[in-house]
Amino acid sequence: KDYAINASDENYDITLKSKMIEGITVTPANAVYSEDESGNAVEYEAVQVTGTQEGDTVTYCINNEEWGETVPTISEAGDYQVKVTVKRNGYLDCVQEVTAQIEEAELEGLSVELYSGTYDEQEHDAVTKIEGYKEGDEVSYKLSTSLDELEQKEWSKENPKVEDAGTYYVSVQLKRKNYKTIEFQKQEIVIKQREIEAGGLIASLYSGTYDKQKHKAVKEIKGLKQNDKVE
Repeated sequence: KDYAINASDENYDITLKSKMIEGITVTPANAVYSEDESGNAVEYEAVQVTGTQEGDTVTYCINNEEWGETVPTISEAGDYQVKVTVKRNGYLDCVQEVTAQIEEAELEGLSVELYSGTYDEQEHDAVTKIEGYKEGDEVSYKLSTSLDELEQKEWSKENPKVEDAGTYYVSVQLKRKNYKTIEFQKQEIVIKQREIEAGGLIASLYSGTYDKQKHKAVKEIKGLKQNDKVE
């Protein structure tokens, strides 16, 4: 309510109250991590501020760093706490805090190649190639001859080895900064049994005159290797 002040010989206490700034909207960035053609991370403005008027002063603070009048930019996947202050003469400061976010991107173009062959008495890397691998990627492995046991195994940074004939199961996990972790689960590796080359074996058979005694029909087999099983 307005009052007219006519007396010149009286003193009056006058209090001026500031009003709140209205109509200010702070919209945080909500994007997915991406790269340009050169492989550099695309930058996004952390916030957009609308509702300001000419003469307003807008300042920004991201992750409790120094305040400034330049809109901060973000490029790496993660959450960012952004504070915005709008100042206007005769008004209380408008302060808003929001969370800007860049989500991790999906990893694409990745595949794994596994060892496949016939037993040759040699150890081989279970995973022979990871298509799409980039320097800095973090790769982990699991290997077992049992699917149930595979689930219980811990991830290892070392590419597991396979040698003996049989079926193996391998899982591969790949992590890349700013991307979601990708896993290739329960991939099957089969190493076939090798046929024994008969030409490399020499069997000595029993030969003699009947003497009422029992004798082994095969006296000796030359060319056997360690762990060979003869039946």
